This record gives sequence, C-alpha cells and structure tokens, in this order.
Amino acid sequence: MIKDGKCQRAGLLATTGSKQIGSRRAFERIKASGEIIFAISNRDWFDAGTAIRICMVGFSGKDATAKPLLDGREVTEINADLSAGWI
Repeated sequence: MIKDGKCQRAGLLATTGSKQIGSRRAFERIKASGEIIFAISNRDWFDAGTAIRICMVGFSGKDATAKPLLDGREVTEINADLSAGWI
C-alpha cells in the first residue's frame, strides 16, 4: 500500500529470527521500495506466560523525511538486518 501511495507509514512486530539472513525477506522488500525509519532490534515479549524475543519495525516510502531511529538512537540508515552505522 505504501508503494502504491495508499498509505504513508506502516509497522510490524516479528520474532528476532526475522532479521537473520534466511528469514529477512520482508525487511529486504521494505528496503527495496521504502525506508525503515524506526526499529527496536531486540526486545522481550511475554504472551500467555511464554517469553520470546521480538523486533519492532516502522517504515515508509523512499521519500521519508524522518530521521531513522534504531534502538532509541539516531542513525544514518537502518539496514534489512536491523543494523546501522551510528551518527
């Protein structure tokens, strides 16, 4: 929907395994048509007594003006593996 101009921003929750090489297709697709503008790369999540690790990702189109934030810190860009160069 972002690529078609029907939405400006979106987000998702995923397990931390999603940023590994064999599973990060969703993040690579986001980067192909837009920018990851917000990410928390590793966070505790508890559901019905089960503890898992998740990542949180916010993204927009290529014309994003927001400064990317990774784990609460401003970065130059957020990569598909949720890593970045720090400013």
